[in-house]
Amino acid sequence: MKPKVILVLTAASILSSLSTVEAARLAQQDEKTTDVPTQVSAVTMSFESGYIQRNFQFAITLKRDGSAVFIVRRSAGSGTYVAKGLQQEFVQAAKLVSEANFWSLGSHFGPKDPNSPGSVLSVVGSGVRKSIVDAGVPKPKSGARAAPEGIKSLERLLAGLTQTAHWDKISDKLNFPDYRPQNDSKG
Repeated sequence: MKPKVILVLTAASILSSLSTVEAARLAQQDEKTTDVPTQVSAVTMSFESGYIQRNFQFAITLKRDGSAVFIVRRSAGSGTYVAKGLQQEFVQAAKLVSEANFWSLGSHFGPKDPNSPGSVLSVVGSGVRKSIVDAGVPKPKSGARAAPEGIKSLERLLAGLTQTAHWDKISDKLNFPDYRPQNDSKG
């Protein structure tokens, strides 16, 4: 059983670069206990344009030290790239993980159609990996749920980095991670 931690302290430790005023505001926000890992070390998003038509695919991993790895398959410029100096973006991502209650969400949102484009968000915290599939907007009356806004915000942040970070190509290799929920580590 994972030890219970105070969510406020978890957020404060993850967001250590926040001003003391902001940290104090977070400390007053919520004093519930939960099974949230105490430290986020990496956030990954992988996206595929569909399981049959794989003409576009990428994965981006943002790490606590501000470094990132971007792997992309596209008609021009496929390969593995790295970037540094993304500490602020990591703090934003960790904050979104906390605000979305990532650790308490289900593992699948959207339709269960394998041909649907979709993304997998994967977070490592305290040595435990949790992943969530966002397979897009479900059809009306399908019974499937769309991903919450917090998950969409995290996806937008990571996808945006693929366009805005300064990427240096290090390889032509395409070793995409497989962080689907069935491969998650248990704490």
